[in-house]
Amino acid sequence: ISEKCIALYATGRNLLQIARETGVPRPNVRQTLIEAGVAIRTHHSRPDETTIKAEKLQVGVTPFGYSRLRGRLVVEPKEIETVRLILNLWQAGRSLSAIAQHLDSHGYKTRKGGRWEHSIVRHIVLRHKDNPDQIEETIWESTNSSR
Repeated sequence: ISEKCIALYATGRNLLQIARETGVPRPNVRQTLIEAGVAIRTHHSRPDETTIKAEKLQVGVTPFGYSRLRGRLVVEPKEIETVRLILNLWQAGRSLSAIAQHLDSHGYKTRKGGRWEHSIVRHIVLRHKDNPDQIEETIWESTNSSR
């Protein structure tokens, strides 16, 4: 069984496929391969194939300041300056409600053309709080991937 599992695994089959072909439960196939010293692949790798991974379609709401192009986030020029302003005001110590009031009083509109609420500002701040360089990284990726 061990030799058959190793041979099938070497051809690129995954643990489930080997289990179905040999009639051996998948956990036993895995244990057999490990005991034989075979390095277990992650479920994404297939050494016998040279395939280009398709862009994964994203679902859900695209964050303010960005749009999607071929499944990837790219900077939305009309919105990104508003995001930068929000982050600068927040870093200067303004409250979320004060930022929303500032945006409204200066004529900034949400993506749907509405008024700013502290909860919308909060989502933007939280998105960029852990990764403050995300805007610049996305701009860099957007400009360099189009070449």
